[in-house]
Amino acid sequence: MSENREDLIAWHREAAPLISTLMKAEDQVLSRAEGPAVALTGSCDQLITACRTGDEWLTHHPCPDTEFGANFESLLSSCLGIWSILSRGPQSIQNTQRGDVHDFLFIRITRSTQARIYLRQNART
Repeated sequence: MSENREDLIAWHREAAPLISTLMKAEDQVLSRAEGPAVALTGSCDQLITACRTGDEWLTHHPCPDTEFGANFESLLSSCLGIWSILSRGPQSIQNTQRGDVHDFLFIRITRSTQARIYLRQNART
């Protein structure tokens, strides 16, 4: 096995728990988006923590596979966008009449889904 391939596999092994935590935190937030505010707030706290941890780690450990790294960044960006909307609480989302907020949320969820599919299909652990 070449050194580059070994480096890539080692990077994936280190990144896998961060990516998994980020995906789980996003799932929690989305599953609680219409629930009690206290549950959503706790999930939003977990999501922003996962985003910050993942972003900090990725900044110091750039991915040797640029496409995989770009999809990790896309997932982080999408989760930050989801957090920025849902951290306002379920009532504020339900009371929003502006379609652009709902559109923004839908776009972020769609981008996240695309990134998640790519990351799952191309993980090398």
